[in-house]
Amino acid sequence: MPFPQVYSEWVDTDSDSTVDSWNDGSTTHSLASLDATSQDIDTDNAYNSEELQYASNPFVFDTDGDGLDDGTEIHVAIQGALKSYSLTSWDSNGDSVSDHDDFYGFMAVTYPGGQLPS
Repeated sequence: MPFPQVYSEWVDTDSDSTVDSWNDGSTTHSLASLDATSQDIDTDNAYNSEELQYASNPFVFDTDGDGLDDGTEIHVAIQGALKSYSLTSWDSNGDSVSDHDDFYGFMAVTYPGGQLPS
């Protein structure tokens, strides 16, 4: 991941083996409470329920920092023909080219070792 992120994740708060809430390290938000505020908290065109399904951060427009918003990765890449994309890895296929550049066919810039320029 190119940018350090605070510890946060989807968690199972009622111990039924189904992830149901977002924990940001200090606060736990149920999916229902997120949806009561907005079904798309970060306005990335991915519903909070989709962010839960794909383990992306409902408060971050581009969870993996690859240049593609989470909504595009879910609706076009993952659910479309390009199923190799991940919302939690900026270089889902490990070719040292960001998912954004892969998606748009721009292969001229690589990031050896997965290091993005500062």
